[in-house]
Amino acid sequence: MKRIRIVAAILTHNRIKLLKRCLNSIKNQERKCDEVLVINNGSSDGTETYLSSSKILHINNENSGSALGWYTAIEYAKKNKYDLIWLMDDDGYADSKALGNLIEKYEITRDSCISSIVLQEENKNILVFPIPILNDKNFPIIFRLKRKYKTLKECEYISQDNLIPFAHLFNGSLINLKYVNKVGGIDLRYFHHGVELDYLYRLFQSGKVSTCCKAFHYHPNTELRKINMLWIYYYLKNTLIINSKYLDYVLIRNSFTIFLCLIRIIKRNGLKYFFYDFIFSNKIIFFWLAMIKGFKKKLGKDELKL
Repeated sequence: MKRIRIVAAILTHNRIKLLKRCLNSIKNQERKCDEVLVINNGSSDGTETYLSSSKILHINNENSGSALGWYTAIEYAKKNKYDLIWLMDDDGYADSKALGNLIEKYEITRDSCISSIVLQEENKNILVFPIPILNDKNFPIIFRLKRKYKTLKECEYISQDNLIPFAHLFNGSLINLKYVNKVGGIDLRYFHHGVELDYLYRLFQSGKVSTCCKAFHYHPNTELRKINMLWIYYYLKNTLIINSKYLDYVLIRNSFTIFLCLIRIIKRNGLKYFFYDFIFSNKIIFFWLAMIKGFKKKLGKDELKL
């Protein structure tokens, strides 16, 4: 039987200390990768010097959003005829058994993607990105008080054979290049946010997508990370587009998206920022612009003077 060839790819930007930790976690996998690739998205903190002096395979991109980084990694894997690509950001790191546990559950003729479960590095029972409860169409449920699973124990309990039919890309996500050839590459028009969800739903259309509850990927807690206007703009615009493109109950989902975006601004940046630096400033114009372009499905990088 032909041995499955795997390339691990890390997307990095100005986080050299965390990048080294991530690289070390790949080096220490019990099931080794065939190659490790770093996509350097315009880092200015010495990352390029470190990668070159350490003879680590890397590709330098301009800092033009995460979509270009993921696109570059997947195109490299296709060109070099790998079977699978294992994708991750620089701020997370893999448990030493993660890749082996993914491969154990993987069926190359069935699975378009099987992903690690992403746990807080400070509390390894809490999910960084909660898993949505799905409706009968396999879309995130709306009309229910409890809408997400937030702990590893919950996920293990509801999983079947330690698999859950959903995934958060790209944090330890193992993607089948056979299915990439069917669904195509990353859509660069998403630029800064939403590329993960767009690619997830495209992979859903071609094969099985799962999260493996035994493959752990550790990540900082993002709940209190400050968010800037660039993040807010593309999160809102692109999520509205994705809701319209792939999901049901679009009007309700879009209303929820707008409301939850406002709540997230308050939670991450505080009430002072929300009122004085957002609502009662010219930044609110970009919020409205994001909604308008989202409803009109205007994908692409916009020239913004934030």
